[in-house]
Amino acid sequence: MRLALTIALVLAAVPALADVVELKTGQRVEGTLKQADQATVTIEVGGQAIIFPAEQVRAMYYGSTPATAPVAEPASQALRALKALQSAATAGVTYRDYAPRVIDAKIQVDRYLAGKPAGPERLPISKAMDLASSAWNAKVSKSGYDDVGGSPLVAECPALAELIRRTDANTSVRTLGQATVRGISISMSGVPDIWSCAADQLTEAEKLMAETK
Repeated sequence: MRLALTIALVLAAVPALADVVELKTGQRVEGTLKQADQATVTIEVGGQAIIFPAEQVRAMYYGSTPATAPVAEPASQALRALKALQSAATAGVTYRDYAPRVIDAKIQVDRYLAGKPAGPERLPISKAMDLASSAWNAKVSKSGYDDVGGSPLVAECPALAELIRRTDANTSVRTLGQATVRGISISMSGVPDIWSCAADQLTEAEKLMAETK
């Protein structure tokens, strides 16, 4: 009831522009607010319905955000979402808790990449997102190893390249393809290495963003 009342007050108080759902992590998602109750909040972003558990939502704004809390630039939002994902992964979060964080981060990254011509930080942000999601998803779904092991990002990451070198050296009899074997190795034992590489990309993105300000 309290959540529904809050929504009603916000809807009545502001003009119709764009809707914003603010999560307790500080992340904000812009789109069209479709539904909210005591259990879930649904916002449509780019034609896709995104559902958040109500306990993850701090506030909702219909039409605009308050002047005291402006929505960050898409690049900053994408970077913040990825850093939150990094913190969750390195803290040993379970897949149940990690999976929705990957979705949240991907929404922010995709919105940034689909927006106005992005700055030089575009590439490292995109690489960080790919590194953050592919190997973890392969680990829990037991599939998609070829995509992980055959990714060109592996060769760009010293920690993963070393892991692959050891994997190739220790695999004398191979019943699976090389990319599959490499993908299994990365997904099963390389999550810390994956995030060390993703963190390098985030650092590079922050540096490029600071230089262009």
